[in-house]
Amino acid sequence: IDGKHIDSDRSTTLEGTEAAERVVTWARVNRIRQFQFIGGPSVTVWRELRRIRQDLKEDDAVFNRLDEGEWLTLENVRRAADSSDWEAFCLAMGGVFVRRNDQTVKPVYQVPTIMEKLIDEFGEEHTTTLASKTRYGDDANTRVIGVVFKAAYLATRGRQWKTENKEKFLRGTKRIMTGVTDIFEVLEREGEYQRMADEQYDQYQQYLQRVDELTAFAFDESQWPAFVGAAHDVGYFDSSLDLCQ
Repeated sequence: IDGKHIDSDRSTTLEGTEAAERVVTWARVNRIRQFQFIGGPSVTVWRELRRIRQDLKEDDAVFNRLDEGEWLTLENVRRAADSSDWEAFCLAMGGVFVRRNDQTVKPVYQVPTIMEKLIDEFGEEHTTTLASKTRYGDDANTRVIGVVFKAAYLATRGRQWKTENKEKFLRGTKRIMTGVTDIFEVLEREGEYQRMADEQYDQYQQYLQRVDELTAFAFDESQWPAFVGAAHDVGYFDSSLDLCQ
């Protein structure tokens, strides 16, 4: 609702557009849902399936209990949601007027819990499961953790997000690294990287010079007779040598 084509608000002296902006802001700040469609497929399933970015493989262990037709039915629902095709999603979920219990895919809810160890009067530890608390200290309500189709369960919420103060986190990180010397910073400060680069450069220059010398010697034909004559003089080629011995 944007308040267009409305001259003024009945309850205030504001124009329609300005009053609509304030109503929307109030609803968002207080997390109040203004409109809710009655009937139709589950929007929660639509949102959760859009979290799954990869195609559902038929040979996945999750779908061992599904036949080919059932797997294809589930994949059609996921693809319709992933491609933002609401019409195809409605048809894949069983139609517009299908009952909630008869829809193809259903959301799965769970109450978030925490594990705590309690010590009794005898000093023995006991593990107990308690409901998580909200930021206001109330018991947390059920939360979506995935979707289910027949015997196949797909988890869509694999991460637990936590709100923290960024400045406090950065200060803690710096405090942890206090007094720790980074070896890479030392190497850079002492010029070690430059020394290693110069040494490697000198070695490479020597290698290129040696290659040039060998190449020049190989193509200098005037030196071949002298080299062959020297070989005969030193007895490298002995005609009396019997190769069969």
